Amino acid sequence: MKTIFALLAILPYCSSGQGLYINRNQSVTSIQATYSMTEESVSEQGIEIGHSIGGLLDMGLQLGRGRLDSYYNTLFYGLSTSVYLIKPDNTDGVILSLGAAYRKLDMRYSIYQYNGYLNVGHRGDEFNAGGSAGTRVLANPSLTLLALFTGGINNTSDENHSELDAFYGFGLSWIVRTGIATRVVITPSISITNGTGTTKLKGGFVFLQ
Repeated sequence: MKTIFALLAILPYCSSGQGLYINRNQSVTSIQATYSMTEESVSEQGIEIGHSIGGLLDMGLQLGRGRLDSYYNTLFYGLSTSVYLIKPDNTDGVILSLGAAYRKLDMRYSIYQYNGYLNVGHRGDEFNAGGSAGTRVLANPSLTLLALFTGGINNTSDENHSELDAFYGFGLSWIVRTGIATRVVITPSISITNGTGTTKLKGGFVFLQ
């Protein structure tokens, strides 16, 4: 049976984090759609395909597009991974993980000339790395809460310049048990980079194995 997950990401571009919601010696495959927006009205949407091996190693593939305004679009694709240094054997307990992701950016924008708009494009790279620390608490047999703090660095570069930023964030997940091998997760969260807040919504299918 397929289970729909509605998520808000905590690390901006690290792996989809499905290992956060399962125990050791479990594996899960996920297909998720994403949408994010910053305080400056920069939006992004895409899909992520992820897999967690034994609940200790997450790997993901990302594909999507971002928009700064009606004249600027960015297509992106890349890989991500997370490894869990501390992971509870049971439903509740402390979690500590490290994550990293690489994305290739294909940036397109339009400039106005006397004879109309001209489409211009160039390529860039984005690297993201960070850590997460938090705890899962079993509220009742059907509900587990996950509080998670994150922090890290993000580097974006192209042929003209390179920019390195730090980020931090917090999220609180509600993990609802819907069956023996199914969970529904809802996670409101926010990430801050240079005073700018980013929220990210995910929804998709997660298959526990």
